[in-house]
Amino acid sequence: MIELIDKINGFKYLKKNWDSYDADPISEIAIIKSLEIVSYIKDFKNLYKISVFPMRNGGIQFEFDADINIELEVVSNGELIIKIYDILGNILTTDFFSEISTIKTLMNKNDDREILHPFN
Repeated sequence: MIELIDKINGFKYLKKNWDSYDADPISEIAIIKSLEIVSYIKDFKNLYKISVFPMRNGGIQFEFDADINIELEVVSNGELIIKIYDILGNILTTDFFSEISTIKTLMNKNDDREILHPFN
């Protein structure tokens, strides 16, 4: 998880136009919230390959790759968006929320599907 922490901390050095397509700098709120998420998901690193990326809109996106794929976006204002995809890339659910603890609840909404839930 140290790799994720270092990468997220490095996002604060991205300036306006960091992608040469007029991207916004990564917001301090997104960085703080993302670091909180890393401490929340540390027990699930063996279930998914976890990656983190800066977003053009000043947010940060986590990707959890396995048989089911999950995208967790931390918007520049600190709001969170989670998208869960099946093995074929079809969206199973999209939810918007603000509290990190809500991740577990959102993951559990899919209990009728035969998928792994990293936040149980």
